Amino acid sequence: MKTAAMIFALALVSSQALAQEQTRIYGPDGRSLGTAAPYGIGSVRYRDSRGHTNFTTTTMNGVTRIYDSGGHLTATVIGSRRR
Repeated sequence: MKTAAMIFALALVSSQALAQEQTRIYGPDGRSLGTAAPYGIGSVRYRDSRGHTNFTTTTMNGVTRIYDSGGHLTATVIGSRRR
């Protein structure tokens, strides 16, 4: 359940980060966990507070794919389209 909630939250952040230059991500304790910033077309790169890339998401046709720092696919989120 915790993993599913985290993946859902990442999908939401990725759509927000695509519309902005950079989005800061905060943990439940209010401390900064890192940033999300656009990377190419339809992709968002997530970096930790030290600037290391943790993972990247790509979104196309309502499907968000999450890749680890090594470029391996780790999760896929299929979203619904607004009509």
